[in-house]
Amino acid sequence: MWLRGILIVGLAMSPLAAGAQTGADPLQEVLDGTQSPEMSLEDVRLSLQQLDQDLQQLRTQLVTTGQVSSGVPFDAETLARLDAIEARIRTLTGRVEEIQFEVRSVAEDGGRRIADMDFRLTELEGGDTAFVAPASDLGGATSVVPDGASSAAPQVALTEQSAFDAAKRMYDAGDYSAAVAEFERFIETFPGGPLTTKARYFAALSYDGLNQPRAAAINYLNVFSAAPEGENAPEALRRLAGALGQIGQQTEACLTYDEALDRFTDQGDEYVSSIIEAKQGLGCV
Repeated sequence: MWLRGILIVGLAMSPLAAGAQTGADPLQEVLDGTQSPEMSLEDVRLSLQQLDQDLQQLRTQLVTTGQVSSGVPFDAETLARLDAIEARIRTLTGRVEEIQFEVRSVAEDGGRRIADMDFRLTELEGGDTAFVAPASDLGGATSVVPDGASSAAPQVALTEQSAFDAAKRMYDAGDYSAAVAEFERFIETFPGGPLTTKARYFAALSYDGLNQPRAAAINYLNVFSAAPEGENAPEALRRLAGALGQIGQQTEACLTYDEALDRFTDQGDEYVSSIIEAKQGLGCV
Protein backbone atom coordinates (compact mmCIF):
# COMPACT_ATOMS: atom_id res chain seq x y z
CA MET A 1 0.00 0.00 0.00
CA TRP A 2 1.18 3.54 -0.74
CA LEU A 3 0.39 4.65 2.79
CA ARG A 4 2.57 1.93 4.33
CA GLY A 5 5.60 3.21 2.46
CA ILE A 6 4.86 6.77 3.51
CA LEU A 7 4.45 5.75 7.14
CA ILE A 8 7.83 4.01 7.01
CA VAL A 9 9.34 7.23 5.72
CA GLY A 10 7.48 9.16 8.41
CA LEU A 11 8.80 6.87 11.15
CA ALA A 12 12.31 7.19 9.81
CA MET A 13 11.99 10.95 9.94
CA SER A 14 10.16 11.09 13.27
CA PRO A 15 13.17 12.20 15.38
CA LEU A 16 12.98 15.54 13.63
CA ALA A 17 9.61 16.13 15.25
CA ALA A 18 11.16 15.87 18.67
CA GLY A 19 12.59 19.33 18.25
CA ALA A 20 9.18 20.96 18.57
CA GLN A 21 9.24 23.76 21.08
CA THR A 22 7.30 23.59 24.30
CA GLY A 23 4.16 25.67 24.16
CA ALA A 24 3.57 28.67 26.40
CA ASP A 25 0.84 28.27 28.97
CA PRO A 26 -1.74 31.08 28.66
CA LEU A 27 -2.73 30.59 32.30
CA GLN A 28 0.86 31.09 33.43
CA GLU A 29 1.00 34.36 31.48
CA VAL A 30 -1.92 35.59 33.53
CA LEU A 31 -0.30 34.49 36.79
CA ASP A 32 2.94 36.23 35.81
CA GLY A 33 1.06 39.44 35.08
CA THR A 34 2.16 39.51 31.45
CA GLN A 35 -1.39 39.19 30.18
CA SER A 36 -4.64 40.68 31.36
CA PRO A 37 -6.96 38.03 32.84
CA GLU A 38 -9.45 38.04 29.95
CA MET A 39 -9.70 34.27 29.68
CA SER A 40 -12.67 32.16 28.76
CA LEU A 41 -13.56 28.88 30.44
CA GLU A 42 -12.19 27.14 27.36
CA ASP A 43 -8.84 28.88 27.90
CA VAL A 44 -8.77 27.61 31.48
CA ARG A 45 -9.68 24.09 30.36
CA LEU A 46 -6.88 24.08 27.78
CA SER A 47 -4.40 25.33 30.37
CA LEU A 48 -5.38 22.54 32.76
CA GLN A 49 -5.02 20.06 29.91
CA GLN A 50 -1.53 21.33 29.15
CA LEU A 51 -0.57 21.15 32.84
CA ASP A 52 -1.78 17.55 32.98
CA GLN A 53 0.40 16.70 29.96
CA ASP A 54 3.41 18.36 31.59
CA LEU A 55 2.89 16.26 34.71
CA GLN A 56 2.69 13.11 32.60
CA GLN A 57 6.03 14.01 31.03
CA LEU A 58 7.51 14.65 34.47
CA ARG A 59 6.26 11.28 35.68
CA THR A 60 7.88 9.58 32.69
CA GLN A 61 11.15 11.36 33.43
CA LEU A 62 11.08 10.30 37.07
CA VAL A 63 10.32 6.67 36.27
CA THR A 64 12.90 6.55 33.48
CA THR A 65 15.81 8.30 35.21
CA GLY A 66 14.99 7.63 38.84
CA GLN A 67 15.90 11.23 39.65
CA VAL A 68 14.09 14.51 40.15
CA SER A 69 17.20 16.23 38.80
CA SER A 70 20.86 15.29 38.47
CA GLY A 71 21.91 13.64 41.72
CA VAL A 72 18.50 14.12 43.39
CA PRO A 73 16.60 10.80 43.66
CA PHE A 74 12.87 10.54 44.22
CA ASP A 75 10.82 8.19 46.38
CA ALA A 76 7.32 6.73 46.42
CA GLU A 77 6.00 9.84 48.18
CA THR A 78 6.95 11.93 45.14
CA LEU A 79 4.87 9.75 42.84
CA ALA A 80 1.99 9.78 45.33
CA ARG A 81 2.03 13.59 45.33
CA LEU A 82 2.04 13.57 41.52
CA ASP A 83 -0.97 11.23 41.57
CA ALA A 84 -2.81 13.62 43.87
CA ILE A 85 -2.00 16.65 41.70
CA GLU A 86 -3.11 14.86 38.53
CA ALA A 87 -6.35 13.76 40.16
CA ARG A 88 -7.04 17.32 41.30
CA ILE A 89 -6.34 18.72 37.83
CA ARG A 90 -8.72 16.25 36.24
CA THR A 91 -11.38 17.05 38.81
CA LEU A 92 -10.98 20.77 38.07
CA THR A 93 -11.09 20.10 34.32
CA GLY A 94 -14.31 18.16 34.74
CA ARG A 95 -15.80 20.98 36.80
CA VAL A 96 -14.82 23.56 34.19
CA GLU A 97 -16.54 21.47 31.52
CA GLU A 98 -19.65 21.21 33.71
CA ILE A 99 -19.69 24.99 34.15
CA GLN A 100 -19.24 25.48 30.42
CA PHE A 101 -22.27 23.27 29.80
CA GLU A 102 -24.32 25.08 32.44
CA VAL A 103 -23.40 28.52 31.04
CA ARG A 104 -24.31 27.45 27.51
CA SER A 105 -27.62 26.03 28.73
CA VAL A 106 -28.52 29.23 30.60
CA ALA A 107 -27.50 31.41 27.64
CA GLU A 108 -29.53 29.32 25.20
CA ASP A 109 -32.58 29.19 27.45
CA GLY A 110 -32.42 32.92 28.16
CA GLY A 111 -32.10 33.69 24.47
CA ARG A 112 -35.13 31.55 23.65
CA ARG A 113 -37.21 33.18 26.39
CA ILE A 114 -36.36 36.69 25.21
CA ALA A 115 -37.13 35.77 21.59
CA ASP A 116 -40.48 34.30 22.70
CA MET A 117 -41.33 37.47 24.66
CA ASP A 118 -40.38 39.59 21.66
CA PHE A 119 -42.62 37.50 19.42
CA ARG A 120 -45.59 37.72 21.81
CA LEU A 121 -45.22 41.48 22.31
CA THR A 122 -44.99 42.06 18.57
CA GLU A 123 -48.08 39.93 18.06
CA LEU A 124 -50.03 41.78 20.78
CA GLU A 125 -49.08 45.15 19.30
CA GLY A 126 -50.21 44.06 15.86
CA GLY A 127 -46.75 44.07 14.38
CA ASP A 128 -45.34 41.75 11.72
CA THR A 129 -43.88 38.75 13.55
CA ALA A 130 -41.89 37.82 10.43
CA PHE A 131 -39.44 40.56 11.38
CA VAL A 132 -38.83 39.26 14.90
CA ALA A 133 -35.17 38.37 15.31
CA PRO A 134 -34.45 34.67 15.83
CA ALA A 135 -33.34 33.45 19.22
CA SER A 136 -29.67 34.00 20.05
CA ASP A 137 -27.65 33.11 23.11
CA LEU A 138 -27.33 35.65 25.91
CA GLY A 139 -24.00 37.17 26.77
CA GLY A 140 -20.95 38.26 24.84
CA ALA A 141 -18.71 36.04 22.75
CA THR A 142 -16.13 34.08 24.74
CA SER A 143 -14.82 32.26 21.70
CA VAL A 144 -14.66 32.68 17.96
CA VAL A 145 -15.54 30.60 14.92
CA PRO A 146 -12.68 30.05 12.44
CA ASP A 147 -12.96 31.78 9.07
CA GLY A 148 -14.98 29.74 6.62
CA ALA A 149 -16.43 27.48 9.33
CA SER A 150 -20.09 27.13 10.14
CA SER A 151 -21.52 28.15 13.48
CA ALA A 152 -21.89 24.43 14.26
CA ALA A 153 -18.12 23.96 14.02
CA PRO A 154 -16.06 23.62 17.22
CA GLN A 155 -15.47 27.07 18.70
CA VAL A 156 -11.97 28.38 19.24
CA ALA A 157 -10.74 29.88 22.50
CA LEU A 158 -9.57 33.48 22.23
CA THR A 159 -6.01 32.66 23.22
CA GLU A 160 -5.90 29.85 20.66
CA GLN A 161 -7.09 32.10 17.84
CA SER A 162 -4.68 34.83 18.88
CA ALA A 163 -1.71 32.43 18.90
CA PHE A 164 -2.65 31.07 15.48
CA ASP A 165 -3.05 34.54 14.00
CA ALA A 166 0.36 35.60 15.34
CA ALA A 167 2.04 32.60 13.70
CA LYS A 168 0.13 33.14 10.46
CA ARG A 169 1.30 36.76 10.29
CA MET A 170 4.89 35.54 10.39
CA TYR A 171 4.18 33.09 7.59
CA ASP A 172 2.48 35.77 5.49
CA ALA A 173 5.50 38.04 6.02
CA GLY A 174 7.81 35.32 4.67
CA ASP A 175 9.58 34.83 8.01
CA TYR A 176 9.45 31.04 7.74
CA SER A 177 11.89 30.31 10.57
CA ALA A 178 9.80 32.29 13.04
CA ALA A 179 6.59 30.84 11.59
CA VAL A 180 7.85 27.28 12.09
CA ALA A 181 8.75 28.01 15.70
CA GLU A 182 5.37 29.62 16.41
CA PHE A 183 3.30 26.94 14.67
CA GLU A 184 5.20 24.15 16.44
CA ARG A 185 4.65 25.97 19.75
CA PHE A 186 0.97 26.33 18.90
CA ILE A 187 0.62 22.60 18.17
CA GLU A 188 2.26 21.77 21.50
CA THR A 189 0.09 24.23 23.40
CA PHE A 190 -3.26 23.38 21.76
CA PRO A 191 -3.11 19.67 20.84
CA GLY A 192 -6.32 18.49 19.25
CA GLY A 193 -7.81 22.00 19.03
CA PRO A 194 -10.02 23.18 16.16
CA LEU A 195 -7.06 24.96 14.53
CA THR A 196 -4.38 22.33 15.15
CA THR A 197 -4.59 20.64 11.74
CA LYS A 198 -4.60 24.01 10.00
CA ALA A 199 -1.56 25.05 12.04
CA ARG A 200 0.17 21.81 11.04
CA TYR A 201 -0.53 22.60 7.39
CA PHE A 202 1.03 26.06 7.63
CA ALA A 203 3.96 24.58 9.54
CA ALA A 204 4.49 22.26 6.56
CA LEU A 205 4.33 25.19 4.15
CA SER A 206 6.85 27.03 6.31
CA TYR A 207 9.22 24.07 6.23
CA ASP A 208 8.80 24.07 2.47
CA GLY A 209 9.77 27.73 2.46
CA LEU A 210 12.92 26.81 4.40
CA ASN A 211 13.69 24.04 1.87
CA GLN A 212 13.34 21.31 4.51
CA PRO A 213 11.35 18.64 2.62
CA ARG A 214 11.71 15.95 5.29
CA ALA A 215 10.09 18.06 7.99
CA ALA A 216 7.51 19.27 5.47
CA ALA A 217 6.66 15.67 4.54
CA ILE A 218 6.05 14.73 8.19
CA ASN A 219 3.63 17.61 8.63
CA TYR A 220 1.81 17.09 5.31
CA LEU A 221 1.32 13.44 6.22
CA ASN A 222 -0.03 14.39 9.65
CA VAL A 223 -2.42 16.92 8.09
CA PHE A 224 -3.83 14.37 5.68
CA SER A 225 -4.01 11.60 8.29
CA ALA A 226 -5.84 13.86 10.76
CA ALA A 227 -8.46 15.01 8.23
CA PRO A 228 -8.51 13.02 4.95
CA GLU A 229 -11.61 14.95 3.86
CA GLY A 230 -10.56 18.30 5.32
CA GLU A 231 -10.14 21.53 3.41
CA ASN A 232 -6.34 21.19 3.31
CA ALA A 233 -6.30 17.46 2.50
CA PRO A 234 -6.02 17.73 -1.34
CA GLU A 235 -3.12 20.16 -1.25
CA ALA A 236 -1.46 18.38 1.68
CA LEU A 237 -1.49 15.08 -0.21
CA ARG A 238 -0.16 16.67 -3.41
CA ARG A 239 2.60 18.49 -1.55
CA LEU A 240 3.41 15.35 0.44
CA ALA A 241 4.12 13.57 -2.85
CA GLY A 242 6.35 16.45 -3.95
CA ALA A 243 8.28 16.38 -0.67
CA LEU A 244 8.77 12.62 -0.91
CA GLY A 245 10.17 13.09 -4.41
CA GLN A 246 12.60 15.71 -3.09
CA ILE A 247 14.04 13.33 -0.50
CA GLY A 248 14.50 10.54 -3.03
CA GLN A 249 11.41 8.44 -2.23
CA GLN A 250 10.36 8.18 -5.89
CA THR A 251 8.13 5.12 -5.59
CA GLU A 252 6.24 6.53 -2.61
CA ALA A 253 5.94 9.89 -4.35
CA CYS A 254 4.43 8.34 -7.48
CA LEU A 255 1.96 6.26 -5.45
CA THR A 256 0.96 9.32 -3.44
CA TYR A 257 0.35 11.33 -6.60
CA ASP A 258 -1.87 8.48 -7.86
CA GLU A 259 -3.78 8.52 -4.58
CA ALA A 260 -4.29 12.27 -4.88
CA LEU A 261 -5.67 11.85 -8.39
CA ASP A 262 -8.04 9.09 -7.27
CA ARG A 263 -9.32 10.99 -4.25
CA PHE A 264 -9.47 14.57 -5.47
CA THR A 265 -10.33 14.59 -9.16
CA ASP A 266 -12.99 17.19 -8.31
CA GLN A 267 -10.27 19.74 -7.49
CA GLY A 268 -10.21 20.96 -11.06
CA ASP A 269 -8.05 20.80 -14.16
CA GLU A 270 -5.19 22.83 -12.68
CA TYR A 271 -4.85 20.42 -9.76
CA VAL A 272 -4.90 17.37 -12.02
CA SER A 273 -2.50 18.91 -14.54
CA SER A 274 0.01 19.82 -11.85
CA ILE A 275 0.06 16.22 -10.63
CA ILE A 276 0.42 14.76 -14.12
CA GLU A 277 3.29 17.14 -14.83
CA ALA A 278 4.99 16.28 -11.54
CA LYS A 279 4.65 12.54 -12.23
CA GLN A 280 6.28 13.02 -15.61
CA GLY A 281 9.11 14.91 -13.99
CA LEU A 282 9.70 12.03 -11.56
CA GLY A 283 9.48 9.44 -14.30
CA CYS A 284 6.47 7.70 -12.74
CA VAL A 285 5.21 4.72 -14.73
